Amino acid sequence: MSSNTSFSNKSSTINNSADFQTSLDIWIYFSPVLLVVGAFGNTASIFILTRRSFRKSTCMFYLTMLSVADLMVLYTGLLRFWIRSAFSVDIRTLSIWSCKIHAFLVYFAMDFSSWVLMTVTLDRFVLVCFPFKAHLFSTMKKAPYVVLILVLVLISVNSHFFATVTIKNSSCTYENEITMKVWPWVDLIVCNLIPFLVMLVCSIMISRKVLQTNKRVAAQNTPSVPEESVIPSNDSRRILKTSSITIMLLIIIFSFFLLTLPLVVFKISLPYWIQVVTNSELQMLELVRTIFSMLQYTNHVIHFFCCLSGRRFRREVRGITCCYGN
Repeated sequence: MSSNTSFSNKSSTINNSADFQTSLDIWIYFSPVLLVVGAFGNTASIFILTRRSFRKSTCMFYLTMLSVADLMVLYTGLLRFWIRSAFSVDIRTLSIWSCKIHAFLVYFAMDFSSWVLMTVTLDRFVLVCFPFKAHLFSTMKKAPYVVLILVLVLISVNSHFFATVTIKNSSCTYENEITMKVWPWVDLIVCNLIPFLVMLVCSIMISRKVLQTNKRVAAQNTPSVPEESVIPSNDSRRILKTSSITIMLLIIIFSFFLLTLPLVVFKISLPYWIQVVTNSELQMLELVRTIFSMLQYTNHVIHFFCCLSGRRFRREVRGITCCYGN
């Protein structure tokens, strides 16, 4: 469930505290910054990644889907928090169906973002480590079907929200405490652990392969090696491109883990704390929850800037800038 739900029964006791006011200010003033920057960055990524020079790349197709997922997360999750904090209107409590549908959409979008990122890494792993088998997985004809399968699987995983959440005490929350304690663990596994472990292993294998290839190229291009054995410039450019994309993916992967894990761990721990904490401790938890939530939403804003670490992406951005500048 959303990160604030578990506070609903005690929230009235902290509404006037300094920590609560700080949390409210963060939601009111920092959320619009993330919404605007995220809208610009993800829209720009979609525009650039769908240009002709990228259309044949499965990696760029998946990164386009990642930007779409990030926009979904920001404008279902973060927008709701901003509206609630700034205008005291919670779209989840408008009706029982708005509670169920919105909870489903937020978690589906977050899972979709994580799993698309995992798919990008798997795609790159196959292309780098098994180039002769890449046609079995990494083709533009198969990429839309891979995304469709992800969508269907994640709809199934998150469809429980239509049965397990309801409105209690003017708050959208779980119907029972068992679900409140179990689901955060499922969310941790589905949204964080599975994608991160897959991405970590694939990234290590990709990095190892790239380093081995770079060492071999460096050895073959030394003056002591006969000129005939020097790898052609086209192969060198391909290696540089692979290294660039690998660095870009590693930056995205580790930013994902560092920015999303704190809130997931917090939500897992909260049901065990909430019944025994004092009011002063609850004030602190409210502020911590807000900070961790902002970190999570920041993860869905920065992918455009992570993509700028890739040479091809930067070159395309410069080309567009120069074109419109003239």
